[in-house]
Amino acid sequence: MMAAYSAPSKSSSHAWLLDFEQFAPALVKIRNKEGQLVKLRLTAAQRYARRLAGSRNVWLKARQLGISTMLQAESYHDAATREGFRCATVAHERDSTQRLNDKLKIIYENLPSSLRPRAGYNSRRELTLKTTGSSIYIGTAGARAFGRGDTLNRVHLSEYAFYPDPSTIFTGISQAVPEGKGRIDVESTANGFNEFHTLWTEAEAGRNGFTPIFLPWFLEPSYCLPDGVPEHEWEKAEKLCAEKAQKYGVALSPGQVAFRRAKESQLRLQGREDMFLQEYAEDPVTAFLLSGRPRFNAAQLTEAWTRAPAPVSEQRLANGLTLRTWQEPKPGEFYTIAADAAQGLSASDNNAAEVMHWATGTTVATLHGKSEIFDFADTVMALGWRYNRAVLAPERKESGIAVVARCKEKSYPELYRRVDEHGPAEEYGVDTNGATRPVMLDALARQIIEQPAVFRDSHMLAEMQRFVIKNNKAQAETGAHDDLVIVAAINRWIRPQVEPPPTNVRRPEKPKQSQI
Repeated sequence: MMAAYSAPSKSSSHAWLLDFEQFAPALVKIRNKEGQLVKLRLTAAQRYARRLAGSRNVWLKARQLGISTMLQAESYHDAATREGFRCATVAHERDSTQRLNDKLKIIYENLPSSLRPRAGYNSRRELTLKTTGSSIYIGTAGARAFGRGDTLNRVHLSEYAFYPDPSTIFTGISQAVPEGKGRIDVESTANGFNEFHTLWTEAEAGRNGFTPIFLPWFLEPSYCLPDGVPEHEWEKAEKLCAEKAQKYGVALSPGQVAFRRAKESQLRLQGREDMFLQEYAEDPVTAFLLSGRPRFNAAQLTEAWTRAPAPVSEQRLANGLTLRTWQEPKPGEFYTIAADAAQGLSASDNNAAEVMHWATGTTVATLHGKSEIFDFADTVMALGWRYNRAVLAPERKESGIAVVARCKEKSYPELYRRVDEHGPAEEYGVDTNGATRPVMLDALARQIIEQPAVFRDSHMLAEMQRFVIKNNKAQAETGAHDDLVIVAAINRWIRPQVEPPPTNVRRPEKPKQSQI
């Protein structure tokens, strides 16, 4: 007969049970990858994740790192040690729901009888504990709607990127978990640029209150083969992976490189080579594979993004624009500025501009954000004056026409005009049309291949990662933006058309009101 169970308290002899990291290895049993029943000993990836976790977390992870197992064990621990605690786990499909339920039952049924709370209700979807009055519900996305009327203390959304209707589920869960009191964990491998990607990027930007936790494959020690690849034989992508691993305190081993090669080869034979960086993520950018065909060289972009230096300054201007600067203007140097105006303060693309060092094609500053159209034009002109009266090339369609007009009204002296065999054209600004746009993107693609390091803005590189060929047109992936891609393309296109002014020609003085 099972001994009477009482929830541990800080003053009881079982006080150590309140500490999950003591409770788990002593009492929690799970099935490992070989199907054996073993005690849960937290891996490096799991310990790393626990150190970062808060009350609201979004987990972007490589596959089979044991995160869902750990979160399930944590949910059980909370239910067994807290009074009236309600937990819910939502899986993306029925088979996954059953697997998570099996994990919960294995944990519960393999506890010592003296430490196993009496179950009130024990089904395929729910476990209630009579002793603590707590419960754990496990369901499939779409099978039950959480929202007003529900109060949950802890929720785990498993493989959220694969939910059929993620936004509806997320909205309901947000209402069911009290702000500041409960915990939400949204974990998934990547699955293209969908709601999970949006949740992740918003968390990275600090805009939604969630802590972003990225877990790469090389944190898992079992992802290693005995016959390693000597370091002097590592390929460029493997050396780059080693640099990424160093940021997590991992010295990539020959055995891990052998594992990486084996998995890539396996996926290649299955015709799924591009799935490697989704299933075995190495960094947050490449984890989100494109559902369309990439327009630019993905390997070069990944390298550039990994090595992109932080700006020397980042200013939030009063008009809502953000100016990121990597290099201040140098006397006597020549610069160009491409500008792309959005539709004002709506939810459309941002206003964007890139300052490029003409001689090297290097990004030295970017201007990005939402502002009124004339504020944007005035700021771009001030930036032009600051960078030695840079050639200013605004895109001239839609809102860009207003930018061109403003520059002419303010008599900005270096406003771009297309040059052809007949000399300078009559119209100012850059016309991006069906004929010129592909040529601009070709010029950008060439420099990405030849000189990826000249692109310094990680925001720009992230947009390039999401720029694909879809319906026979190069464009931003659904839900993505391309404003920084367009200004980069314009700058590379006008580069051979312009040249530094003669040194013996007197140039207009900078107006006092053009400070930035």
